[in-house]
Amino acid sequence: MFTDGGWCVARAALAAPALVPQALALVRGLRSPPALPDPTQVPVPDRLVAYEVVQLFVARARLKQPAFALTAENVVIVAQLCLQLDGLPLAIE
Repeated sequence: MFTDGGWCVARAALAAPALVPQALALVRGLRSPPALPDPTQVPVPDRLVAYEVVQLFVARARLKQPAFALTAENVVIVAQLCLQLDGLPLAIE
């Protein structure tokens, strides 16, 4: 039913939803889940762009809106979206 470790993600989702990012990291062969912005800090565009997950978000946003850029107005929303999606590339795409 599950191939390539999908069972690991399914079991994590049933056992403890908070383990899903770690399970996905294992399936993808990563040692840890993607780095995410610190939710306790107010995001700043220059610092937020250092995260790969934010870089992916910006790249995909620019495919739809070529002029898209991280600004003081949208940086909080972008950080929240990346956190809510657990930094998972497929979810961001």
